[in-house]
Amino acid sequence: MTVVDTLEDDLDELEPLEWDLGGYRVLDSDAIGIVYDDKLDSVGEVSSDDTEGPGDGVTTGQQRIETRNPTIGLSVVPQEATKGDREAAIRDVIHDLRLVLSPLPDRYGGLRLLRWRRNGEEAKRLWYRPGPGEPLTIPGDQARIQYDAADILCHVEAPDPTIYSDLLHTITLEAGVETEIVNAGSLTAREPNLGWSLSCATGLTLSNVTYGASWKFPAGPVTVSPQLDIVAPGTYGVVYGPGSTLFPAPMGLRPGVNVLKATADCTFSWRDTY
Repeated sequence: MTVVDTLEDDLDELEPLEWDLGGYRVLDSDAIGIVYDDKLDSVGEVSSDDTEGPGDGVTTGQQRIETRNPTIGLSVVPQEATKGDREAAIRDVIHDLRLVLSPLPDRYGGLRLLRWRRNGEEAKRLWYRPGPGEPLTIPGDQARIQYDAADILCHVEAPDPTIYSDLLHTITLEAGVETEIVNAGSLTAREPNLGWSLSCATGLTLSNVTYGASWKFPAGPVTVSPQLDIVAPGTYGVVYGPGSTLFPAPMGLRPGVNVLKATADCTFSWRDTY
């Protein structure tokens, strides 16, 4: 069974050492000499929720990854020969950055896409909104005034702390056949995004044989989105953990090899999660 890798129709694949901030391809401008970032590759800050639920089935608190707050730095040094052209070049860069770092009408739901690619690595992405406080820091120092150059800082906030592969991987799972799915990342995504999706014309049970978890949908058609938007007749399904015990959380796709098996032909898509 072949894995098909796809990218959204309106996006182009990134070259090594490229950043795409809300649709603004950072290195497209000759005025930008150096791009760097801070905390994009860090393991997200972890908090612990130690509150116990009431009554039967009490569970201990969970560790959760907090919102990410990375920074992207740009060294803007226009190469134009005349001062007027240099001023125009830096003005264009600042204008474009203001567009992608201004709040959308929905301050807490309006998100944009940040994509980047390191040398020797796959392209990655996360969803961001302008960072709290001052999302765009533009100095007005001597370098800016005299030489039309500036070191600009872009501050963003990612409510979903999971980093995803830019490419979406898709495979057809055949009924009753165990199939290896590889999450090349380092994190099991849980909330608010699972990192995988499912589509099936009938009811089915999807099992992660490697880790003894399954999700049963008694009737179809069934669709499960990465954001846990589930469409299925009747009940939404029951999740089971090891030993066929009821499990409160949706089935995760752990780092490394996950052997999946479905009781009906279905389409399974996922992104590597970090």
